[in-house]
Amino acid sequence: MPPKSRSKAQAKGKQTAREESPTSEDSQSPELDPYELLRVRSDATEGEIKTAYKKLALEYHPDKVKGNTDEATKKFQDLTWAYAILSDENRRKIFDKTGSTEAAAEGDAGFNWTDFCNSQFHSMVNLQMLDEQKIEYQGSERERDELLSAFVKHEGNLDRVFEDIVFSNVLHDEDRFRAMIDQAIADGKVEGYTTYTQEPARKKQQRLKRAQREAEEAGEELKKVKKRGKKDTGDDLAALIKTRQSNRMEDFISRLEDEAQALEHPKKRKKVKA
Repeated sequence: MPPKSRSKAQAKGKQTAREESPTSEDSQSPELDPYELLRVRSDATEGEIKTAYKKLALEYHPDKVKGNTDEATKKFQDLTWAYAILSDENRRKIFDKTGSTEAAAEGDAGFNWTDFCNSQFHSMVNLQMLDEQKIEYQGSERERDELLSAFVKHEGNLDRVFEDIVFSNVLHDEDRFRAMIDQAIADGKVEGYTTYTQEPARKKQQRLKRAQREAEEAGEELKKVKKRGKKDTGDDLAALIKTRQSNRMEDFISRLEDEAQALEHPKKRKKVKA
């Protein structure tokens, strides 16, 4: 279940019904706490809110998720509703004062949920935004932290680590990742697991061959897309994700779905040393 609103009056209310379409009028989610949903602090800056929304919305976009698309649509609606409240200064002030997202939306006479959701839904499906997200993420402190957390979680198994890191590419990132991991081991921040330090050369070669094969498959898919003359469309994104080329987005989406379930049933997790 999604997080309940901070509003006492709404805490006892029923979950608002949602239609399958991400642009449905019934897609509004007044019971949700937008800060909790976007995983940001109540004093988060405009930039932090935008970054958090872009990351999560890309991960849960219905056009990118195979399997339970209804669940993905609902998640995308909730994230977009949260962003609609926090991205506008006036709506955010009303929510901070009342604890009600419904009051925040109603307090803005010019706000149209359907138009806003529809705009966000389509704007997320383009390669330019993915490229921007990739540039912002790679080389960041966030990437480093998530890399080391994945390294600890999988006890040095690099195959599994690459599955966890969004935008990662074995062909381009292995040396870079190893440099960060080796430094963390030297600094005593993570354990030097034998799975990593004594990884057989054969296993590394298998990983590289698999990545090369996926890259070639992705190249073929993108050629087909370009041949059809489509640019910056959901087809481009679907092709990129379908082949699981360098960014490994499908695995990342699966991981985040697992994490969302873990929020309901918290378990102890291994932590990287400070």
